[in-house]
Amino acid sequence: MCALDIGNIRLYHPGLGVGQVSRTLFPDVGRRKTVLFHYETLQEADRHVARNLTREGVTDVRFWYVAEVVDGQEQVENIWLHTSLVPKVLLLTTLRRLTLERIDSDRTLPGWLVQFGERIVGPAKWQRLLADLLDEIKATQLAEAEKRASDLLYAQLATEQQRTQADSARRAKEEREHRRLIEEREAREDQIRNICVNREITTLVHFTRQENLASILELGLIGREDLIHRGLPFVPNDSERIDGCPNMVCLSVSFPNYQMFYKYREHPTVPMIVLVLPASILWENDCVFCVENAASSMVRIRHPSDRQSPAFLDQMFSDHHRNQRHNLSSSKHFPTHPQAEVLVHGFIEPSRILEVYFSSDDTRNTWMSGHPSECTPTLIVSDDYFKPRCEYKMWRKPDPLQQVDFFGHGDF
Repeated sequence: MCALDIGNIRLYHPGLGVGQVSRTLFPDVGRRKTVLFHYETLQEADRHVARNLTREGVTDVRFWYVAEVVDGQEQVENIWLHTSLVPKVLLLTTLRRLTLERIDSDRTLPGWLVQFGERIVGPAKWQRLLADLLDEIKATQLAEAEKRASDLLYAQLATEQQRTQADSARRAKEEREHRRLIEEREAREDQIRNICVNREITTLVHFTRQENLASILELGLIGREDLIHRGLPFVPNDSERIDGCPNMVCLSVSFPNYQMFYKYREHPTVPMIVLVLPASILWENDCVFCVENAASSMVRIRHPSDRQSPAFLDQMFSDHHRNQRHNLSSSKHFPTHPQAEVLVHGFIEPSRILEVYFSSDDTRNTWMSGHPSECTPTLIVSDDYFKPRCEYKMWRKPDPLQQVDFFGHGDF
């Protein structure tokens, strides 16, 4: 049922017995500005008014009514031609609703509404009713403000809780990922360490020009890219790094890459040295394992990050397409291919250099005379690392699968 309203007859169809009455108090209720009424409903309220109802002068007929929605259309249900006839409870309910809807922010009401209230309940009672309504409005506003504050606080707490939960979930995920990486790294270290134990691998080697030794003993072994970036002086073995890894340091397992080493030693005026380092670098540093020269197509077909697993280290000691390992007389701790190498990310500390090998007393004495106070590791004169491996004849023929001679490639 709709609220009580008052209106004038706008239109009447005698043949249909149906007319329209306007809205006055609540014009914005519903979808239309008018409400249908039936002749019989008006007749029940006042037979005389109903009999005199014609097209002419219908707007002079004004009455109170309550409408209901029938089949989607608002229709008058009850009609009262005089205010005194309207049930008091309807008048009070309507007055209360009008007051709550029309009161301004400064708690003033339209003049017509004040007159209407005084007419319905009397001036004194209207003032008491108005005071009660104002108190109710104040209480409602206070309750609404408290609810808004409570809702805002709840939303803030919920947001904070969601943020806390998200942070906790993120931290838990990061911790799980961190533990996983640690476990993977520890597993990788254990596997590489076991390979070294089984293969009796104890050392790694690196050859370079003797003139680089002083800076290496001071700064360590540093990749070419970092040397250039930091503006550090160095003399490279070759002019380029065609393995595509200029940020890495090249090492050999147990014995130097004698094929490349021999090429650089063809210049007697450029003395070379061999640095000996611990095998623990293989599991303590990030290393890339290459079954042959790192610049070869057989190796570069796989990205460096794909060649860091222990399986690739183990593969360095497997059969090669040029030679079966059981046909070679090399030591157990030598990789199958003489140019197999290890690429180490970053740099290697000077403290990890165990020994420095010179090819002769003259080269060692020459270096020592220029660096009398240099704090160095053990300096050894020996040709052990300056000669080929015992099965070198089996690697003399060119590799039929290799299109480029990489003997000219090497680290500084």
